[in-house]
Amino acid sequence: MDIRADTEISRTIGGFAAGMAVVLFLVWIWLRPGGEFSAFAGVVLSVVAAGCFSYRHEVHIDQRADVVEKYRRILFRERHRGFLFSEFRAVGVATVLGGDLRPVYLAHVIELRGRSRLVLPGVHFGLEKAKVEAADLARQLDLPLESRVRTILWS
Repeated sequence: MDIRADTEISRTIGGFAAGMAVVLFLVWIWLRPGGEFSAFAGVVLSVVAAGCFSYRHEVHIDQRADVVEKYRRILFRERHRGFLFSEFRAVGVATVLGGDLRPVYLAHVIELRGRSRLVLPGVHFGLEKAKVEAADLARQLDLPLESRVRTILWS
């Protein structure tokens, strides 16, 4: 499973490159009919800015229980609602480019009392789709579907 996160440093570099591209474009207009180097540098900086604004850092999650237990800390919050079901949210911390730590919402686990437990990645779906998603996620985690699955993101 991969999680994509925005990186603040790439946004900053992209903003600086876009600003410099605008300055170089204005210099090119002012130096007309010359200033081809300024125009070329402005185009290059525009490409750099576009790359920075479209960049997303990918964090790979290895959810095998032995690796997680050996190397990582589990951040897990449990919340009970009413008497019909218990709701669990898994929250992790990701290290993104530039050393920025961000909490990442990972999964939603609903335990229906007296019934099977469902793992819902993200938002709630219909029951049949939720069962399929729960089976897929449990297979990825190498855990049985009937156990309380805690989705973990390591930092």
